Amino acid sequence: MAHNFIQHPDFKTQNINTPSLFLTSSLALLPPGLDPQKAMNIILRPQRDLDIKGASLLQQKVFSLFPAPPHSNWAIDLVQVQNIDHFGLTTLVTIRQAAQHYQCNLYLFNLKPSVRYMLAITELESQFKVVDNLETLFTDGLRIVLC
Repeated sequence: MAHNFIQHPDFKTQNINTPSLFLTSSLALLPPGLDPQKAMNIILRPQRDLDIKGASLLQQKVFSLFPAPPHSNWAIDLVQVQNIDHFGLTTLVTIRQAAQHYQCNLYLFNLKPSVRYMLAITELESQFKVVDNLETLFTDGLRIVLC
């Protein structure tokens, strides 16, 4: 299937292969005829721990992508995040609030035990949709942003 690519000038491009999905950072994979004003599927993948610097980078990238079309799916892939502190937790809550404001779905996945533990002890775990598998969530175009 041919895809149209839209390059965002602020993001580096990096190809990532997974068994189920082909993900390209900073590129929106838009099947022909897909209206970019309609709901989007976006995966954000922080490339470092969510401390003051990592949380700030994630928040900047997320807010550069708003306003998002209603009913978009946003997933934060925490596969590279080993630790999260109060700055990271605050950023996740802020992103969740923004997603709710724009009527978007927000998911967290690939949580390390230390991150899951921090969400649990701060009682934030119940405020997020944590999923193990994104294949069923994303059926249309996909955009991934490395933060």
